[in-house]
Amino acid sequence: MRGITLTLAMTIVSTLALPRLLESAEGEIVPTFDAIADTAFLLFTRRNPTNSQLLHISDMNVIRNSFFDSGRPTRFLIHGMFGNRNSALNTIVQPALLQAGDFNVIVVDWGEGALTNVMVNARFVGAALAYFLDNLQNAGLMNFNQLTLIGHSMGAHISGFAGKKIRGRINTIIGLDAADVGDINDPSTRIDAGDAEYVELIQTEIVFWGIPAPIGHANFYPAGGTSQPNCGGSQVCDHMIAIDYFAESLSTPNRFYAQRCLNMDQMRANACPSSSTDYLMGGSTSNQNRNLRGIFRLPVNAQRPFAVGRV
Repeated sequence: MRGITLTLAMTIVSTLALPRLLESAEGEIVPTFDAIADTAFLLFTRRNPTNSQLLHISDMNVIRNSFFDSGRPTRFLIHGMFGNRNSALNTIVQPALLQAGDFNVIVVDWGEGALTNVMVNARFVGAALAYFLDNLQNAGLMNFNQLTLIGHSMGAHISGFAGKKIRGRINTIIGLDAADVGDINDPSTRIDAGDAEYVELIQTEIVFWGIPAPIGHANFYPAGGTSQPNCGGSQVCDHMIAIDYFAESLSTPNRFYAQRCLNMDQMRANACPSSSTDYLMGGSTSNQNRNLRGIFRLPVNAQRPFAVGRV
């Protein structure tokens, strides 16, 4: 997924918000992106489940006059490359969250920065998100113990960048098929276990799009992290289906039970030992065992419900 060019990005602008454009000295049209001005924070609650309220990251009176309730847990949704407010993460997970619990759900739309210069823009969006979170806490509107960031693909790394900026005080980060960003050995370039009190990764395509390394506290690999049974060999589907798994985990009666693996070789070989302990993937709150650590593999069904139940 590295090396995406402006030409490729421009082929899909008809379905995305077009960023402001400037003409370079060579006549090339290049986008500009201001993470503060060009990122929208959209609030959904059970009082406004379909029509969002636009929040302002530095004007706390706008927050106080919205449906945001500081007594509720808050969930942020952060889409990935080429996405926007209408991405699957938002349209699928946002209503599932509100059905599962009485949350403040805030959709982070950085669509204008998700077309080109994505790695650079993602860092700025993470910084803007951290600035917003700090403002909320300083105004007495945010309890970090009730906060979860949920990011897909590059959105997972934006969650991590925000967590780094506020020194790991976030309760939970859920990374849905966190994107391969190159240097896996440099935590500053990606999501990392140090970015929150609890970091859970759900990796569904670790061959091309996603990161294979277990860099979170709990690292779940449905179907071994590749060739998802619903996807018919499509790596794009494998990458996106992490969203569907997480959304289902919010309400499924079967639940996504997994087996702990001693190492990645064991996970890849589907040779993880059975255990009487329940290891659960996803869910609407931080994992029931906040001390959960390790590598986990689980089977999934080829059609909904994807959760198999106890294995």
